[in-house]
Amino acid sequence: MRFGPAGLFFFLAASSAHAAPWTSLVGLDSGVTRPQKTVVRDADSWKALWSEHAPGKALPEVDFRREAVLANFLGREENGSRPYELRKIGAAQLQALQAGKAEAPLDSGVRDAVNGFSMKLGSFSQPAKADTLDFDGGAASAAGFAMAQDRAVPRRPPPGQNPPANPPPARPEEPARPEEPRRETPPPPQEGRRDGQERRDDRPGDRRDDRRDDGRRDDGRSDDRRGDGRDGGGDHGRYRRRPGDDVRGGERPGSDIRRERSRVDTVGRWHLYYNRWGRVDEEFGPWERELVRGGVARGGSEVGVQDTHYGFELASREFRDRYLLHWRWIGFNCDPNDGDYCERWDTDWRWFLSDTEYGAPRFMHVDVEFDDDQALLPWERETLAVVFDGDRVSVDFTDPSFRYRVDGPVVDYGRGTATIRLTPGARILRSPESHKVTGRLELESGKLALVLDDARAGYYAGEELQVRWSLWKTKHPSWTNPFGRDEKLYERDERSPERLTVDGANGRKAIVVGPAGGDEYYVKWGFRRANSRVSTGEWKDRDQTNKLKR
Repeated sequence: MRFGPAGLFFFLAASSAHAAPWTSLVGLDSGVTRPQKTVVRDADSWKALWSEHAPGKALPEVDFRREAVLANFLGREENGSRPYELRKIGAAQLQALQAGKAEAPLDSGVRDAVNGFSMKLGSFSQPAKADTLDFDGGAASAAGFAMAQDRAVPRRPPPGQNPPANPPPARPEEPARPEEPRRETPPPPQEGRRDGQERRDDRPGDRRDDRRDDGRRDDGRSDDRRGDGRDGGGDHGRYRRRPGDDVRGGERPGSDIRRERSRVDTVGRWHLYYNRWGRVDEEFGPWERELVRGGVARGGSEVGVQDTHYGFELASREFRDRYLLHWRWIGFNCDPNDGDYCERWDTDWRWFLSDTEYGAPRFMHVDVEFDDDQALLPWERETLAVVFDGDRVSVDFTDPSFRYRVDGPVVDYGRGTATIRLTPGARILRSPESHKVTGRLELESGKLALVLDDARAGYYAGEELQVRWSLWKTKHPSWTNPFGRDEKLYERDERSPERLTVDGANGRKAIVVGPAGGDEYYVKWGFRRANSRVSTGEWKDRDQTNKLKR
């Protein structure tokens, strides 16, 4: 079975502390996080679905002897919302849908309530299970209609009001219309009045009549603008309702339209603009060239490889962006309780990025030569990048080890080649490796000593290593020390640090920090390499040593 070109939306009635009559509801906060489309035909399935959708809320009443519920949960959207829709229908409606004799209603109020989410659903196909209908994901359109049950049964009168003695007769079911042939481009929307009101046609039988005698629209949509499942638009006073999304917002303005370097935002209710010939309006940005980069990482013996020649093949394409014209309705002085009603409506226009057109690429072969290259330290890294924008060639370094002199580039555009020469100068000092100097608390000659091991001593031979430290005694909670705070016994801070000379052949050094007693001790310490030719001289904290008990 197939539901025509109309998009299918389902609505769920709101529930309160007591069971109330309901028809439909739409919202953005369903407890169902995965996309799901189903037809509920029995009370058990209805109760299970409602407990997942709105746990803790009262279950709305459904008479499954004469009614069914069409449900659609869209799952979690990119903005975090979980749109849902559910609609209670009669048996005649369900039979008409299954027989393919009617199209599904599309309520414009639903689209507004979910902030323009694109919830297009296509035709149904009957599965093996009798209580579930699956969607085939076909194309959707905005053609509305009234299903057989809506036309045959008048609306329930408000509480306290008797039904009319002679209710209006039910309208006969309209024959199914043949599907129109598929078109590659969507037809342009109908022209609308510049004051924002929808066009009307007073011909008898026209489906766009405002109201029927029972208060419903002839296109099968109830005037449920509040989203509470009740018909009737209420008293909005001086406010005017948002024009329909199928009404074009007048002729386009002049050339002063802002251009967005992003795709169109469907949540913002943007619509593609069609000109008088039924074509979309487009414009192009200027032709530009891609900025392409080629890079290589050089490293010392422990972390990489250091070469003196590198070659790069770069291709920069010419491109320009294509933009399509879109429009949307914007309201002024709107109803604070309903943003779909405003004193005045106008149109906003914007160019949005559609796609990018590319031209022929331009190629460049770049050679980079290191003259009089100096060896990197074993732990050093530097990254070289060559940049080409279709015309110019440049070189860039990330965290270089030396101050390089750059000669070039020498470019031969006829052959598509370029040469750059780099000569290293003074070394750029980097932060020392803190984990290469380790310390332990040991007992030497009956005294507590901080023993250091410098794994990089060979590279810092003859330089000064400064050490700051403090000796601590472990304390346990007591009446005088309820929180068990440890006690600091001795300290040498950065104003008077221990000064050691690095021995390139032996990186082990011992510092006596205090006498040994019968308690448990540890040391907090840090170091810096003062006046070094290899690294900078900032302090490096090494936290605390092991604990030693004597």
